[in-house]
Amino acid sequence: MESAPSHIGVWNRCQRLLGRVIRLPLRLIPPAMVVRVVRGPLVGARWIAGAHIHGCWLGTYERDKAELFAGLVTQGGVLYDIGANVGYYAIMGGRCVGPSGHVYAFEPVPRNVGFLRRHIEINGLRNVSVIEAGVSDAPGETTFDLGPNPAMGHIASTTAVQSVGRSLTIRLESIDDLLNKGRLRPPNWVKIDVEGAEELVLAGMRGCLMAHKPTILLATHSPALHASCDATLRALGYSTRTLEDPSVFDGRGELLATPA
Repeated sequence: MESAPSHIGVWNRCQRLLGRVIRLPLRLIPPAMVVRVVRGPLVGARWIAGAHIHGCWLGTYERDKAELFAGLVTQGGVLYDIGANVGYYAIMGGRCVGPSGHVYAFEPVPRNVGFLRRHIEINGLRNVSVIEAGVSDAPGETTFDLGPNPAMGHIASTTAVQSVGRSLTIRLESIDDLLNKGRLRPPNWVKIDVEGAEELVLAGMRGCLMAHKPTILLATHSPALHASCDATLRALGYSTRTLEDPSVFDGRGELLATPA
């Protein structure tokens, strides 16, 4: 005879059902509709509803990270947004640095670049430049795996691309090369979210980090990468701290690196 469902199981199912009911009206919003961000550090900004998850304009998307980011970036400085996606942090950065500052937003995926440029336009930001390229240890080209959704694309090996079947060729730049050519202003802050290419990005900006010592907000996507990036930054003279709750930290997540 089957046992009766526990109160906890029933409660969890009720919670899931309630969540679906609450989200139902969001499905009725046209993807091309321009909405206002209702809360959080990006409050009041214009946002295209279908660009990313609804949490971006509801003010719940990466709320702790967004508040930290908005507290770090100040008027007149320069931000590199490496892995800008559709522009959530690039727009926030543009508002934070003001007219005398500048944001360089790096993004290689055409779909994301379209939304990124549109978000810059509808928010009237003239201090954000889009660089349609991935960032790595050297300039060139590579194959890019588009991933299961527009937020999870990454530089891929040949075997990974063959298994997924959704890829494109992208241009690569290195930060040191762009700085040496005078195409960028030196950074005060660097945000990096590149789905596994973190060490390549750091290798290609070693000179920048040594010369300009920007504050870095880095997302790592495996325990091994978290540990290696932490070691790399410490060797370059940075103090680092993990931003995840120690009670749930699984060996990956956000690193905040500041000049020691």
